[in-house]
Amino acid sequence: PHDFTQASFKGGSRPEDVYARVRFGIPAVGMPAHGPPQYTERQVWDLVRFATALPYQDRLPPDVRALVYPNP
Repeated sequence: PHDFTQASFKGGSRPEDVYARVRFGIPAVGMPAHGPPQYTERQVWDLVRFATALPYQDRLPPDVRALVYPNP
């Protein structure tokens, strides 16, 4: 699995790029799509915002930061 605490994403790091990979999946490598009816558009964008914030500790709420980065 990808280390989301690193700022590099395969296929691009723009929110639009991450959205496309979450929403439509990557069939060639077996990554399933995660869109309606499983997730709403809002939930997909929430996942995108979360994934793109993970490499930047200051963008995370303190409780999430403590779980992702337990030893600052």
